[in-house]
Amino acid sequence: MNAVITAAANQARQKPVKLSHNQEVARLYRKSLKTLSSWVIDRDIFLEEATNLRSRFDSERGCSNAKAVRLLKVRVIDAIEMLERV
Repeated sequence: MNAVITAAANQARQKPVKLSHNQEVARLYRKSLKTLSSWVIDRDIFLEEATNLRSRFDSERGCSNAKAVRLLKVRVIDAIEMLERV
C-alpha cells in the first residue's frame, strides 16, 4: 500500500520548470533589485545603485562562454545571499 501512495504522490508532484537563460537572468536581476531596495533607505541612493547594478548586468550581456556565464550567475547569487544573511 505504501508503494502505491508513493507512486501516486510522485505522479502528482510537479516537475520544476526549465527556465531559459533570459528568464534566469531576469529573475536574478529582479531579485537583486528587491534585495537592494530592502537595504537602501534613501530613494536617490537606491536609484544610483540600481543604475550601477543595471550597468553591471549590461556589461556582461552577450557573454557566450558557458563557463563564464555559470561563474557570473554564481557570483550574483552569492552576493544576494550575503546581503540577505546580514
